[in-house]
Amino acid sequence: MTEFASLGDFLAWEEGQDGRYELLKGRANPVKVDTVRRNTIRGNVFATLRKAHLSNRCHVFSLGLPLVTPSGDMLLPDVFGVCGKIDREARQLHDATIIIDVAAAGTEEETIDGRIEAYRSLPSVRHIAIVLQDEHAVDMSNRTNSGWARNRLTGDRAMIPLSAVGMTLGMADVFDDIEN
Repeated sequence: MTEFASLGDFLAWEEGQDGRYELLKGRANPVKVDTVRRNTIRGNVFATLRKAHLSNRCHVFSLGLPLVTPSGDMLLPDVFGVCGKIDREARQLHDATIIIDVAAAGTEEETIDGRIEAYRSLPSVRHIAIVLQDEHAVDMSNRTNSGWARNRLTGDRAMIPLSAVGMTLGMADVFDDIEN
């Protein structure tokens, strides 16, 4: 695994690589090739947020636009929303209000926890949802006045609270067209 002292060093290295990489805690991690299942879940989330007219209040992005944390991590969230003004020519963003990641099949808990920790470092983030496709569940983190609350949501009737953007996301929508 390749390690870097700075985001600048990583970006210079990444330009010469085949494929996409993320930088987490100074280590370059290759972005995994999608499965149909993971891609469908990501598409479900993106489409549902767009249908809910979240884009009237916030900008919704899907995989491909990097999100950079204050500590210099650079991640590629599956779907995220930014509420506020953005530079339409930016090649990376430094804030988000909601982040929804679809964990690749077999992703280790340590990797998920590392991503959540990096996302929590963004002062603007209010909700982080990690979709656990293997378990048909969502690991949900919500910023509260006293810190972060984390819980696991399961079942097709469960609702993912996204109060910072005035909506909920149904688990049935997230896992639409996905066999359990």
